[in-house]
Amino acid sequence: AAKGYLLVAQGNAMLADQLVADLQSFRDLGLAVYIYDYRGYGISQGKSRLAAIVADYRAIVAHLNGLGYSRQLLYGISMGGVILLNAVGDQPAYTRLVIDSSPARISNLGCPERYDPVTHLPEDSSRVMIISGGADTVVPPRAMDELVRVAQARGARILRDNAFAHPYQDSSDQVHRRRQKEVAAFLLQE
Repeated sequence: AAKGYLLVAQGNAMLADQLVADLQSFRDLGLAVYIYDYRGYGISQGKSRLAAIVADYRAIVAHLNGLGYSRQLLYGISMGGVILLNAVGDQPAYTRLVIDSSPARISNLGCPERYDPVTHLPEDSSRVMIISGGADTVVPPRAMDELVRVAQARGARILRDNAFAHPYQDSSDQVHRRRQKEVAAFLLQE
């Protein structure tokens, strides 16, 4: 039986089938891995609207939590972190949550302030890890500063690594594998 499930919410313009092979390393650790295309992406039906995608992930987490897995693990990559924080960030619905390279705020991009990720961090963020890459030009550290600061004050694990670029844009396989090992170690920590 699986040690738990891992729901991966990928970045914008990423399709699930692009990541499936890479996520095998998490299956090798005994996790049941789930990844879905967002509505309106790939062959998924519907219109790609943030409110609808957030609602989809609330429903997916509720469904997976009803399957009896002992650990409920969430990994949000870039936009996926925005979605997961909005869907369940301040809920007790998960064992651990990794937010990798997500901005603190998206209201500066024209979204309503209620979707700003920093406003969805739990008061006790000890089950949360935030990853910020020093070489990230897509979501640079300054776009994450407020999220990192608030999460750290609330007990989150913060991983700042100057070698990390945006997820799946790291300079080498070695750097990418190091990132995946850090994510796995946090997720599987007792």
